[in-house]
Amino acid sequence: MGDSWGTVSPATKHFEQELKEHNCPLNGFTNIAIGGTTAGEWAEAKKIRQVKEQAKLHDQVWVTLMGNDALAICPGCASKGKSAEECGNELIGTLTGYMSKIVDAIHEANPKAKVVGFGYDIMFGGIGCESITKDVFPQCWKAHNETAHSIRCFNTEFTKLQGIWESLAATRPFVTAINILGATQVAGGDTKSAIGKPDLDKWGPAKDWPLTLACIHPSAAGAMIIMDQFYKQYWSKELNC
Repeated sequence: MGDSWGTVSPATKHFEQELKEHNCPLNGFTNIAIGGTTAGEWAEAKKIRQVKEQAKLHDQVWVTLMGNDALAICPGCASKGKSAEECGNELIGTLTGYMSKIVDAIHEANPKAKVVGFGYDIMFGGIGCESITKDVFPQCWKAHNETAHSIRCFNTEFTKLQGIWESLAATRPFVTAINILGATQVAGGDTKSAIGKPDLDKWGPAKDWPLTLACIHPSAAGAMIIMDQFYKQYWSKELNC
């Protein structure tokens, strides 16, 4: 359930492909993700009812959300003269409430269901993609004259989404947070990056985050890298496959 990472993104295709290649069970797999949706929308009563209905029927729930919230909320915050850090913290506060409501609804409907999620990856490497980041956190370019510092400023705030998953997992035993940050950088040969410890001074490789996929969706190559990590960190253990 969630946003376009579960629908139009190549990540969806490679998610299923990765599990099939390792003979992981996909019986009963249902996809209710809707491209462009936000955590705020999924936390509303109508969507919560849909989530609960599906949760009763499933052992595992992969939730992919929060990117669209950042795209929608942060520019308005920046227009009020607040710093990137202030806007990042406000975003986290708002989204923690939404995500808590969503995962708790799943647990209420099915106490045996397990929830997994992650905070995307380091993205925006494609030609032209930097313009999107300037819309989300324009403060990072106003505050810094050097590109590397601006990139670090943006990545520092955007990767806080990973922290939400980690806080949910720390307070709810039915939630697992995996960390794929830096996966495409590592695959691209960035020696300053490691899985879970990305190089904040750089974007993800251009070939993995093209403008043609709106920069926030991995290419087929990037999706393979990310879903391989998803399998290694979670599904191989959880489904024993």
